[in-house]
Amino acid sequence: VCASPIKVGDSVTDVLVVARDIRIRKSALKALVESEKKYHGLYTSMNEGVALYEMLYDENGKAYNYRILDVNKAYETIMGIKAQDAIGKLADEVYQLKHLQHLPKFVNVVETGRSDSFEAYLESWERFYYISAFSIGPGRFATVFNDITDQKLAQKIISDSEEKFRAIVEQSADGIIVFNSVGKITEYNNSVAKTTGIPKSEAM
Repeated sequence: VCASPIKVGDSVTDVLVVARDIRIRKSALKALVESEKKYHGLYTSMNEGVALYEMLYDENGKAYNYRILDVNKAYETIMGIKAQDAIGKLADEVYQLKHLQHLPKFVNVVETGRSDSFEAYLESWERFYYISAFSIGPGRFATVFNDITDQKLAQKIISDSEEKFRAIVEQSADGIIVFNSVGKITEYNNSVAKTTGIPKSEAM
């Protein structure tokens, strides 16, 4: 309700009262608040780290860095960095980077609006991360990420073990044949090939 005096000369003769029905506006505001609470709850309870950034440009319009605007609890746990030590700071400072090697990817996300996902190695932390980046408005982007270091190490151990196993099989003086569960040959060393006269290429 808005009320305004109506004057004749110096005297107030009447009062103009304008009333507007704002039920729709109030309902929309309530829905917006509830929506923000819902998404903020999701943001804070996620197991994945989330960081919001602002892209920074120089006087020539070239991106040179990005500033951290906000982070969730999982970010603190995964990165080992407190929110108060990250928010408002520049990425190269917080992550101790001499070169922002993934800056072009983030610039592309900001300028095209297309999301991107990739693996990244953070040298200063000696950790691997899987990062998904997407635009959250003009000049801004967000990353959702997981620490995949243990997974990468496990893959390397498996790969190294397979290489060692193959080296042992190939160099063994004994004939070695490995079959899978349906009887197909999966490994066949040179000793077997020499003994049988059947080349490995035919046996496998």
